Amino acid sequence: MSIQIWPFVNTRPVPQLLNHLSAPALSKLTIETGLRTGGRDEETTFASIVHFIERSQSRLSSLHFSKGRLSSDDILRFLHLTHTLENLCLADCEGIQNEVLDALIFKHDSREILVPRLEKLHLSGSLVFDEKVFTNMVKSRWQTTPLGSLNLGWYTEGVRESSAREYVITELMPYCASGLNLVTSIG
Repeated sequence: MSIQIWPFVNTRPVPQLLNHLSAPALSKLTIETGLRTGGRDEETTFASIVHFIERSQSRLSSLHFSKGRLSSDDILRFLHLTHTLENLCLADCEGIQNEVLDALIFKHDSREILVPRLEKLHLSGSLVFDEKVFTNMVKSRWQTTPLGSLNLGWYTEGVRESSAREYVITELMPYCASGLNLVTSIG
């Protein structure tokens, strides 16, 4: 299912639409939203996606969501609901925090691996997580369920973003030699 909505005014139609739908057979979901005047959609939009997936009990393999604000609680709830997820793209979003990446770290003493089938991860926008937490997540998952493709895009350019990007590249370069497809960008 693909939904593209670009309203001129702050109407937030995605939650209104998803609250009336159920799709138990859904495997791929793409939602592109935002305001035509610029800016990102409110947290309620991603929260409505989580409620929709939970209500539908679908075995989602792919989610592409763009131009939204995210809460850590909603992202974590989504990850706990989607054991079959293989592709996660959160493009031009804000709100991806360390606690989300920390939850994705494989811990040997844990019974549950969040999204164990995750192969492709795309994160872009206002990325505020610590690059060390991110690289620890990638390294830990490489031991059990390796990510095949990583795409990171910082939309602001500064000293912090440049040093974070350099750190990620340096730390993950050995994994690229073993098959990891790593793309990073700034600006």
